[in-house]
Amino acid sequence: MDRNKPPGMGDNPGFSTQMQYVADGWRSLNPNVPPGELQQGLTRGVAMLLRLQGIFANWSPLPETPPRNALEKGHLDVLTEAVDLIKKMNESLHSSSTFSGWKSLVHEAFGPQSDHALHVFRETTKSLERLLKDSEVGKENAEKGFVLSSGLPKSMAALAVGAGANAYIRIRPFAPTGVNRSELVNKLVPSLVHEGTHTIKPGATADLVYRKNGLHAALPYLLRPANAANFEQLAIDWIAPSREQWAGIAAKPPTLSRADKALAIMRIKVSRAWVCAYNIRQATYGDEGAVTFKYPEWQSSVSSLIGAEADVVGALMAQGRLDELNDAADALMKVVGDEEFVLTDPPHAKIKMSGRELGVVPDPVATAGQLASAALQVVVADLTSRGLVAFPEELLTWVSVVMQSDKLLNEALLGAVNDFLAELAAS
Repeated sequence: MDRNKPPGMGDNPGFSTQMQYVADGWRSLNPNVPPGELQQGLTRGVAMLLRLQGIFANWSPLPETPPRNALEKGHLDVLTEAVDLIKKMNESLHSSSTFSGWKSLVHEAFGPQSDHALHVFRETTKSLERLLKDSEVGKENAEKGFVLSSGLPKSMAALAVGAGANAYIRIRPFAPTGVNRSELVNKLVPSLVHEGTHTIKPGATADLVYRKNGLHAALPYLLRPANAANFEQLAIDWIAPSREQWAGIAAKPPTLSRADKALAIMRIKVSRAWVCAYNIRQATYGDEGAVTFKYPEWQSSVSSLIGAEADVVGALMAQGRLDELNDAADALMKVVGDEEFVLTDPPHAKIKMSGRELGVVPDPVATAGQLASAALQVVVADLTSRGLVAFPEELLTWVSVVMQSDKLLNEALLGAVNDFLAELAAS
């Protein structure tokens, strides 16, 4: 693979780092150990090679002229318009003379938690105004205010980094001219509201479940102000109000079938597994290859699940293993979080993604929790067969235990989420 790599592949940091990781991993294998231990080591070695193969197969050379990530005045003008719209939303929400239908909608959406939701929206607006003032025109990777970032996925318009005074929001580059200006602003507003709720303070909101299939409306009142997607829905309804859209955040949770409940369980668990896998792999590199993990205690507590103990396998291999976990969680999130993912009720429960049948859940399954577990096994098996997941058992274990070790949620919120999951699972 190294001999046949395309020109410039050696300059690809992901490939070069993984090459070193694979080499170190195979050198560390000791044939003079019990067969079971050697087999485990060989399995990890093959997993490393699979990930390297994925980087190799999906590599494409950088364009001759890399996209410019410096924020321009045109970008700032568009962002100013978007934040101004959000300010108007906030003023209307807190005005005694505002359109009663809009205020009643908020009360319907959040029920007894509506006052807290209004507070979150007010603080979100303040945070976005601060970010706007902190934004620096002409600078790349400023890590303050709004920052253009070409590395964001196409499905992601924005991403909050951090919370509190040092938070900033990465924005996928957009053309500020030559497009329908109001359409551009209207598309930005819901994303800014969603990500803005994350920037208020640590743990202010989380991504418990996204708006796919309206599952955010299935959350109990206690959890709705803690879920960023519920505020995103408010922004969508503000921009294009219609009774059909308003139903997305109606007070009464939708009637869920067993398959719907299983899908909600899957999406909450997988989305948290995805977020947590991304965060525990965050590290900084110092002199002579020194690695400092951002969440050392958390990273240490979960690394035994995937053989990423830095004091056992070394910092480089630990980082590589955590990268593998992140990649696997990302592959799973792309399936379970997709709008075209379909799970049908037993008997003969079927799983489809984009029209392709992934498999049939074996009978019997008596509860939504059992259906969710069985469906996840089918999905992970399909991903593994396509070379997208190198260690399926570890991934399934991670998804099942992450809600017990999620350090990004405060204790009260984590308890409420687990209570909700338990309620869904038992039905």
